[in-house]
Amino acid sequence: MPVNDIRLLALDGGGVRSLSSLMILRSLMVTIDPDNPPKPCDYFDMIGGTNTGGLIAVMLGRLRMSVDECIAAFTSLCDGVFEKKKHHRVRMNGKLRGRFDSRALERAIKQILVRTNHDENILLRDASSSCRVFVCATSKETGDTVCLTSFRSPRSTHLFECTTVWEACRATSATATFFDPIAIGPFGEQFVDGAVGGANNPVAVLWSQARDVWGAGLQGSLRCLVSIGTGVPALQPVRDNVLSILAALLTPALETETTAENFRRDKVDLDDDGRYFRFNVVRGLEQIGMDEVKKKAEIVAATGGYVASQDVLKQMRACARQPVITMCQLFPQSVACCPPRLLAISPCPQYEGPTDRASAFAAGALPPLAVVPTGGEGPDDDWLLGLLDGLPGSIGTGAYLRQILVSIKNESEAAASLLHLWANIDDECIYLDLRYSLIEE
Repeated sequence: MPVNDIRLLALDGGGVRSLSSLMILRSLMVTIDPDNPPKPCDYFDMIGGTNTGGLIAVMLGRLRMSVDECIAAFTSLCDGVFEKKKHHRVRMNGKLRGRFDSRALERAIKQILVRTNHDENILLRDASSSCRVFVCATSKETGDTVCLTSFRSPRSTHLFECTTVWEACRATSATATFFDPIAIGPFGEQFVDGAVGGANNPVAVLWSQARDVWGAGLQGSLRCLVSIGTGVPALQPVRDNVLSILAALLTPALETETTAENFRRDKVDLDDDGRYFRFNVVRGLEQIGMDEVKKKAEIVAATGGYVASQDVLKQMRACARQPVITMCQLFPQSVACCPPRLLAISPCPQYEGPTDRASAFAAGALPPLAVVPTGGEGPDDDWLLGLLDGLPGSIGTGAYLRQILVSIKNESEAAASLLHLWANIDDECIYLDLRYSLIEE
């Protein structure tokens, strides 16, 4: 995978409030490309979620829905599942049943599969997809968080071979007191929603899963990690009795913000580099329950106000912009002598033209790649020449596809000298009339 090209998406749980997550994601996709917003499955390399966030992760990643298609399917599912509550919730054996009909949820998920031209018993696993998907559930036997994945990883169990899409969706959606647990696999292991195990915000689980796939180099190769919540909870004082304290500890909405802050502190470099983005409506959703389907308009309105705020617009534009990476990441052989520089990379165009660098540059056949802003005194030409000579690949591949315009603040002669030296790497004394521009830092 190319440097700085891994994109990750985490979706919190929140019942019907996950509509807010979808509206935020829709705005992000439109910001990325207003004319042709990408499908999340074509933009992100891994999508993970818990509860309704897990259900959405499957619809976006495994079923390859657009955000608009997912919004329609999700709202229809919520309308059908959360409308009718059970009146007799205590079974003959004294055990408490879920507040809502678990079979109705299963039917709704299978209807989505059929409408999207999938078999209703299709497996979650999908080796052919470039977008990996997982949902968080909690083992009823152990209380541990379990990831049901579409991809094989070192942590995969026998459930990878047999879990269906609808079973994974049921497992991650089996909110305590809302739906009954579900048994999966040949041994009948029972699962409830991932929030019970403390993963209502799955960002830390997402990082762990991504590390399993891409290894220790994940942080250096990450382009962005986007985490989307379902609304910041209201701040309420905790009374001095045991039940109040337990209720506060078990509130998933509170756990999501604690997890978000802990992850930000743990991965402070990602936050500082502008590669970690957390979107979560601050006001307007705190009083809306997970099952209040009649408040969809309020959810959309509160989310619209949040997205329209200047700070969030700025954050979305930053998330959608071209990646910014260090030259050390591009040229690891120069790490020992590489001073801090930034290089903005554009998508790689198709190239057909001269097969040696000097001729290609002289012919002006290569479109602009980027600008390298530097400050203070200009770097030594020999060092830069060695750095550029070490570019990976050959003409027609990698960084050779594009002409680099080097800008050295207040050092225009050094810039021209560098470009001339680079052109003569092939021992051809060709003068290049290349443009350069001075960038103010």
